[in-house]
Amino acid sequence: MRVLTMLCRLTTRFLDIVGFTKHCAKMNPYEIIDLLNKLYGAMDFLAERFDIFKVRKQHAMWVYIV
Repeated sequence: MRVLTMLCRLTTRFLDIVGFTKHCAKMNPYEIIDLLNKLYGAMDFLAERFDIFKVRKQHAMWVYIV
């Protein structure tokens, strides 16, 4: 019962970059790396600050669970 109670307060967020491949075609490799470092660095900061559990789902997609 306790597990079910905890799951009732679960929030899941998916992070995916729509059109990532198309955007990357217009960028050089260093710009892509810089973009991803900034994006995932910001998400890691927020995950740590708000005690969010981060799971890598598939390929470049991340799932955040509160």
